[in-house]
Amino acid sequence: PLRLALAPALLVSAATNLLDNALRHHQGPAPVHLQATLELTPQGPWLQVQVQDQGPGLSPEECGQALQRFWRKSASGPGSGLGLTLVQRIALSAGGTLTLGPRADGLPGLCAQLRLPLQP
Repeated sequence: PLRLALAPALLVSAATNLLDNALRHHQGPAPVHLQATLELTPQGPWLQVQVQDQGPGLSPEECGQALQRFWRKSASGPGSGLGLTLVQRIALSAGGTLTLGPRADGLPGLCAQLRLPLQP
């Protein structure tokens, strides 16, 4: 059995914030996609949660800015600019990471990938 070094409520908060962000910006015909997988690496097992939307996406520069408190791509857009920052803080508190980037399948949109280490 494996476990996260993270309170269940924090994992729920992180996943909810990623989904909320994706749903706010989604524009395409396909649904928002969430996938949770177990990744086995030489450094140990990881839980990987990936959320993809078909929104306008972010440039590489914007991906870095999006993790800063109160940053929003558009001042008139929805949200407060805290959701992704919160997810990043949760990831870091558990020794994990949050990365943002373009979708790997070539469709427009954003891919948010949360990786959290698992412990035996």
